[in-house]
Amino acid sequence: MKYFAYGSNLNIEQMMLRCPDSVGVSAAVLSGWKLVERTYADIEPAAGECVNGALYEISERDLENLDRYEGYPDYYTRNEVLVTDNAGVFHKAWVYIMTDECGKHRDHGKYSHRYRKICSEGAAAWAIPNAFHGNNEALTTLWQEGVPDIAEGLEQLLQYLDSGKVVPQAKRLWVGARVVISLKKQNIQDNFGFYPAPIEIATPHAQELSWIFYDLRDIFVQAGVLDSINKFSFYQQLAEAASETIERDTAAELCRKVVEKAKSIYLEME
Repeated sequence: MKYFAYGSNLNIEQMMLRCPDSVGVSAAVLSGWKLVERTYADIEPAAGECVNGALYEISERDLENLDRYEGYPDYYTRNEVLVTDNAGVFHKAWVYIMTDECGKHRDHGKYSHRYRKICSEGAAAWAIPNAFHGNNEALTTLWQEGVPDIAEGLEQLLQYLDSGKVVPQAKRLWVGARVVISLKKQNIQDNFGFYPAPIEIATPHAQELSWIFYDLRDIFVQAGVLDSINKFSFYQQLAEAASETIERDTAAELCRKVVEKAKSIYLEME
């Protein structure tokens, strides 16, 4: 069976002590939920949000160990959810969620320094966005007031990137249209069988690069200019533009090159 970890069990060494039969499968994302700080990590439903975590294969013995560790069913309940791995494949997995009573008791409780460190090390090992460093209120999209048309949106993006402001970070790394953006190389090619392997971009600026992909997606999709066929060419051209000098670029420079490529594609469409 599979288990989705989003807190201290992201830490692989700790997970192996608790669940000796477990095997790490992939980084994964649970959509429609958000991470909540309640002395320890918890999750709750939230439209448009997501939780980054890790997918493990576990045995019955491992599940029993997790039940004891999480205090199931008194402190945490256990639900089956759908998560997506780095290849965009869905998996059913067990996940632990605080009971209402436990959540009320621990609500507003802060992570300890040790807990933050354990979880942060786990996030780094799985190369997922770190939600435990205490700075998670960063801007994630420029489209706070609604998605503009393409020409206006491209201009807003370029102006923002030239302003010197902090580049927004996506909460979820981009996976789609045969492009995968990651914090470190995932070697995911074997996961696609007879389907074409995606272009994989590994960069420390993965969250910023994912942000620009999502905001560009929003303005191009709203305009109705991307269909099920040309979207692959569109995103792969953006990925190729990002890949050209990725090791030397800052986050702002990297995102600007992608926007400039999107602008040139739009002018060709016009």
